[in-house]
Amino acid sequence: MVSWCTAVGWQVAAALPPFGLVQHLDLAVQRYIAEGSLVRVLDKWCPPTAGFYLYIPTREQMPRKLRALMDFLVAKR
Repeated sequence: MVSWCTAVGWQVAAALPPFGLVQHLDLAVQRYIAEGSLVRVLDKWCPPTAGFYLYIPTREQMPRKLRALMDFLVAKR
């Protein structure tokens, strides 16, 4: 079941049968692809990306939330 409470939730729910298509980050939809709820279409026109790029002004006094986001993205890469 998809949670409608998040932006990802309503976008994925809108793509589930019988509704339509969605273009989203792999890490957000890989569970639905694995279980067969979603299928990839247009693979030839959607080459994989190199990943995320983060530009931060300095590493000194980095907010903990930013550090947590960076750690999460590195772990999901």
